[in-house]
Amino acid sequence: MIFPVDKFAKVEIEQRNDIRASKERLTRNRARGTKSPYFALMLTTPSIPYNEYIPLSAAVDGYEGALEIFVVQNPIPSIYENENDNTIDFEPKGSKTIGIDYTGNYSAGDFIQFSGSTKAYRIMEVDGQSITLTHPLLTDIAAGESVYYGKNVQFQMCVNDTHTTTIDVKQSKFGIIDVELIEQL
Repeated sequence: MIFPVDKFAKVEIEQRNDIRASKERLTRNRARGTKSPYFALMLTTPSIPYNEYIPLSAAVDGYEGALEIFVVQNPIPSIYENENDNTIDFEPKGSKTIGIDYTGNYSAGDFIQFSGSTKAYRIMEVDGQSITLTHPLLTDIAAGESVYYGKNVQFQMCVNDTHTTTIDVKQSKFGIIDVELIEQL
C-alpha cells in the first residue's frame, strides 16, 4: 500500500535524534541515546473540495494510526537524477561515510537508500566517490549494494498524528488535512 503523498501540497521533513544532554548551562554533557534516528514527515493538503476531502480523510483513517506500516515515495525533489549506482566497499553499522561507484552527481540534502535496508538516509556532504550521511548507518551495508537516490527512495512509515478541518455539515465546501508520519524499520 503506497500512501497518497501526491494529494499533499506542503511537506516538512525532520530528522529526530535521541541525544542525551544535561540541562541548559555553560558546559553540557552530550551523549547519543540508545534509540535510532528517524525521519518525521509533516504533510498538509491545500484547501481541497469537500468531495475530495472526505475520501482522502477516510484513506488516512484506513492506515489505523500507528498500526499500519506503509511506503511513502520521497516527496522532496532531488537536485540530480542517478540510477544503477552501487556501494564500493562493505560499510559497518555506525559508519557515516559511504563509498559509492557512480558516474552522475549527488547533492547534500538529498535522500539515498541502500538495497539491503528499508531505512532512508540524508546526504550531508559529497566528496569525490564518498558520501557522508547526516546520521550513522543502522545496519551493515555490503559491497555492491544498489543505491536508490531522490525519487527512488521509499520511506517506510506509520501515521503518528492527524488533524483535519472542522466541517460545518450544511455549508462546508472545502477541507484541509494535516498528517504527521514517522519512519519505521
